Amino acid sequence: MAYWGKLLPVPVVGIAGMDIARTEQAARCGAAGVAVISAITAAASPEAVIAQLQDAVRRGKSQPPATAPRMPPPSAHCLIIEPRKRQATYA
Repeated sequence: MAYWGKLLPVPVVGIAGMDIARTEQAARCGAAGVAVISAITAAASPEAVIAQLQDAVRRGKSQPPATAPRMPPPSAHCLIIEPRKRQATYA
C-alpha cells in the first residue's frame, strides 16, 4: 500500500479484511481511509470497534511513514496515470 500511495496521484484506500491492526498499518502506509464492514457488523459493540478503528488510524498516522518497497514501475500498458485529472485507470 505504501508503494501505491506514493505512485498514484489519487487517494489510496485500504479495503478487504480490515481490522484494527490492518487499519493502523494502512494509515501508516499513507492510506486516505479504510473500508470496514465485517469488523463492525460482527462486533458485540459496534460503537466500541468504531472507536478502536478511529484510534488505530490516529496511531498509524502519528508513526513515521512506512517505507515503500522498491518495485519496478507498472507497465504503461496496464496502468494509465493522468496527473492533471488526478486519476489512474487500467487499460
